[in-house]
Amino acid sequence: MERVPVTPPLRCFGLEQDQANEVCLTCAHRRECAGLMGALARRVPADQVRFALTPLPLLKPPDEVNAADPDAANLEEVYAFCYEWVFHHKAPNRIGRHAALVLKRAAQSKTSLKLFLLANLLGWSESHPAQRFQPSSLAGEFATDQVLTFAATCRRQFGTFDTTALDQLFGTDIARQDIEALLLNSEMTAGTWIINYQLCNDGHLTKALYQAKELSLNPYWLAIEPSYLPLLLAHVRAPAEDLSPVLRRHRWNTANVLGSLKRRPRSAVAVFNMRERILPEAIRRVLGLRGFQPTDFMVDDRAALRDPLRFWVELTAAIQQFECLNLVEDRSCAFDHYDR
Repeated sequence: MERVPVTPPLRCFGLEQDQANEVCLTCAHRRECAGLMGALARRVPADQVRFALTPLPLLKPPDEVNAADPDAANLEEVYAFCYEWVFHHKAPNRIGRHAALVLKRAAQSKTSLKLFLLANLLGWSESHPAQRFQPSSLAGEFATDQVLTFAATCRRQFGTFDTTALDQLFGTDIARQDIEALLLNSEMTAGTWIINYQLCNDGHLTKALYQAKELSLNPYWLAIEPSYLPLLLAHVRAPAEDLSPVLRRHRWNTANVLGSLKRRPRSAVAVFNMRERILPEAIRRVLGLRGFQPTDFMVDDRAALRDPLRFWVELTAAIQQFECLNLVEDRSCAFDHYDR
């Protein structure tokens, strides 16, 4: 009887599977491997978990969304944000019929749509300070060439190409107005505080969070965070008499942002997309502050998450279990300042 040769599985068979790895995606043993791994086959590092924060009524049909860049579906809104950051007044014009070409030029520049717009707007403000910017300028080949030049210069001088590097190149202050950067800072503030608090405390988490950190959280972050809305609505209906002027002003700013986003749904979608985009970086930075890597915590990726605060709480529970194990085994841990 003639024997049929069988290709032996790889060393990683049944032990690990990375859904983002091309080797795993094309492996002939992928299905059998996932069967042996069970739930572990659907787990990804903490910074690769998917978030879906945009409320369902605001979502566009799938065929209207450009998957290459989340901002592409909200081009006009992102352009309006960027224009106001650079020129300090609202955009007097729209991209309109040039939209398809602008998206094409942005893709050719090999950077995000936001950086493509900011680089061209800043370039115009330097070279044509007395002239109004025309959106048609974004549709020409020069727009792509200009961004590639600025990107190369920023990477050579500052090591990266982002809003902070553009600020250094042009002597501007865009990063302090960039909603995405403000959302990242607020997410890190909330995530760090939640982990520190939950490790050693019980009680009403969101109430304690806003008592401790409300002024440190940007109005845009607060306006799209569902857990903050009850507090804001209660304040609008019956403001506390003993509220400090600073906190009163902060809540007034948040209410204004919320009202603006409700009147402009596409702008709201753009802000939700920004928060989704900064979450992986926030997770990496917050974990790094405690000496962890995202690969230390594997998360089930079968469904997109809709509540970032709940994610931080569940991540804290995993960290707490790890620290308790260190405590039991008499290793250095987060509870060393308590009497054992």
